[in-house]
Amino acid sequence: MLSELSVKGKTIDLIVIGAGPAGLMAAISAASRGARVLILEGEASSGKKLLVTGGGHCNITNRAVSERDFYSDDPRTVRNVLRALPVSKTVDFFREWGLSLMTEEDGKMFPRDRKAASVLGTLLGAARERKVNLLTRSEVLALHCRHGIFSTEGKGFSFSSKAVIVATGGLSYPATGSRGAGYKIAESFGHSIVAPSPALVPFETADADWRGLAGITLETALGLFRRGQWFAESRGPLLFTHQGFSGPAVMNLASPWARFGGQGALTICANFLPQISEKSLRERLREKRVAKPAMTIKKFLSHDIPERLAGVLLRKADIVSEKQLANFSKKERELLFRMVRSCVLPVKGPLGYDRAEVTAGGIPLKEVNPKTLESNIAPGLFFAGEVLDVDGRIGGFNLQWAWSSGYVAGCAAAEKLGQPIRSRL
Repeated sequence: MLSELSVKGKTIDLIVIGAGPAGLMAAISAASRGARVLILEGEASSGKKLLVTGGGHCNITNRAVSERDFYSDDPRTVRNVLRALPVSKTVDFFREWGLSLMTEEDGKMFPRDRKAASVLGTLLGAARERKVNLLTRSEVLALHCRHGIFSTEGKGFSFSSKAVIVATGGLSYPATGSRGAGYKIAESFGHSIVAPSPALVPFETADADWRGLAGITLETALGLFRRGQWFAESRGPLLFTHQGFSGPAVMNLASPWARFGGQGALTICANFLPQISEKSLRERLREKRVAKPAMTIKKFLSHDIPERLAGVLLRKADIVSEKQLANFSKKERELLFRMVRSCVLPVKGPLGYDRAEVTAGGIPLKEVNPKTLESNIAPGLFFAGEVLDVDGRIGGFNLQWAWSSGYVAGCAAAEKLGQPIRSRL
């Protein structure tokens, strides 16, 4: 409990369902504008999922964030929300509340101590300062609205409020409390749900050769194809695991895989040497054939690719790994270039929610106000965070969506309640 609960038997201004990143930011934003706020959290403590984000280091945001970093059917609304609380203001918020940040070369931003607990502590401190009430172990089982007043009910409690923000998350990491409760609430008010699916999740393979490469990591460019036509790409580290393929390059393709998976067979193709052009690779092979004709093709390939991976690629291309460059035929060269630069990864599909960092799908943005995230069906009902049909790539983008959408919903709810505007969150 953040502050003494004194709302029993009274109508609260605003109830926020869910004490994750989006819910806490929504509560702080609304309370900063004078609203009396109560957060209801079903778990025994707040921010469980936040605490495991980024392996416990918490990639708060990224140096550069735009709607192009997200999958959504309504990029304009995503842009509106991100502009309401951009990265600069997010950074200002955390710094003003005492959290020091650091930026890595790739743009990822972390708390300087690299502890997710520090981020959660900052949010709870800001909420406490704004006199936000918090009840844990308070799972919401029903939400109704009559004559403009919402009734929020659970085991042993019932509260009334003038507005509600649903920030319950999706289905990823269910052990942290993400079990899709917000979808049921939205549906009870007539909202549709874009079918949820795991996103930012590794892929599985049944091929023992690829599983045998577990532990190898390399920079890779991946393309996602449907019936031979490209429609998504990802570049970054690829990690081979005992189950299949992981790392940012692979995990970033889980959302488009899910979104387009019902429209024909999908294929992931890998370029294992994206930093070298095909022309340069061909020239290098010609030079080596002249300078070192006795060199084996496996040794040549292992100059740029891990030796174990080189062996698998050659085996898949049916090329003898110990063949000397002097005896390497034109047909074999073309097979090799195809395997290195456009290798089909034999994936079964993404793993499940227990390995997924976020959830794709959710409440369609077309069913909420693009500037306030208020329901177009039920006035006074707002949504924030992962429960909406928005998911971003790896790198702090999903947390930025949580901060921005929570801020927008919280401010809009307070304004709807007629609360005065204050300058500081």
